Amino acid sequence: MKKKIPPQIQKEFNQGLDLYRFIVENSHIGIFVVNNNYEVVYANNEIAEIVGCPLNEIVGSDFRKFLTPSSREIISDRYVRRQRGENLPQRYEVEFFRIDGAPRIAEISAVVNSTRPDTILTIVQVFDITERKRIAARLGQSEERYRNIMQNLEEKVKERTKSLQESNITLEVLLEKRERDRQDLDQQIKLTIQEIISPYIKRLKNSPLNERQKIYLDIIERNLKEITAPFMPGLAAAFHKLTPTEIQVINLIKQNKKTQEIARHLGVSPRTVEYHRDNIRRKMGLQNQKINLRSYLLSIG
Repeated sequence: MKKKIPPQIQKEFNQGLDLYRFIVENSHIGIFVVNNNYEVVYANNEIAEIVGCPLNEIVGSDFRKFLTPSSREIISDRYVRRQRGENLPQRYEVEFFRIDGAPRIAEISAVVNSTRPDTILTIVQVFDITERKRIAARLGQSEERYRNIMQNLEEKVKERTKSLQESNITLEVLLEKRERDRQDLDQQIKLTIQEIISPYIKRLKNSPLNERQKIYLDIIERNLKEITAPFMPGLAAAFHKLTPTEIQVINLIKQNKKTQEIARHLGVSPRTVEYHRDNIRRKMGLQNQKINLRSYLLSIG
């Protein structure tokens, strides 16, 4: 004889059942139950929202019709593998095909209830992850754009760095040339003053001068010394083996003075001038060569 349930317990049970039904039907997690033939025997309101179909059209239908072809294959494959006793992850991803054509991506979790041997029911929970996937895709695109921007910036920085390096090299070459030109000019000025002008000043000092002339000559000599003081010591490379007299001869040759004129300027004999000319040609590597000495001297500055 079946034992009668006390009214209070039955009332509490019914209240609990109503609460459970309310929670399930209004849950934001889709829940439906299918039998052995994939026929939906129960579905909550969230399932209707996911597939875009009224509940009365869902219950009693094959739930696989709401899945995309690839997801149907996943369901079938899992069913076969589960029947073989394989241990499969509880949650997996499928794609629902809404009635309005808009796809919905979801993770589903299935629990098999086999308490009744004549009917096996599977309770399926559906977690709609469409928006999460969409956000992840946008983030992926943003990350890709960010990587592209950073890559472009890195390339531009490399190009700019290379350009700056080339500019620095060019600038260094120009500065080095400028410094060499400055040194050459300093040497030429020093050479001109010390080896060409100074000897004439010495001659003037040894000649009879009045007091005013001596004062003027002394001023000229002091100023010339001040001019040459900042310059680098030493002669120009082309003249480093020449004597002061030979440098004087060179200066007069460049002024297109003939041997007789040079001899008068220096107070020596023409033969001595010719001797100096021969020495100059030898020291400059022009001996036995038919090269005009004046033209050569003008060409090297």
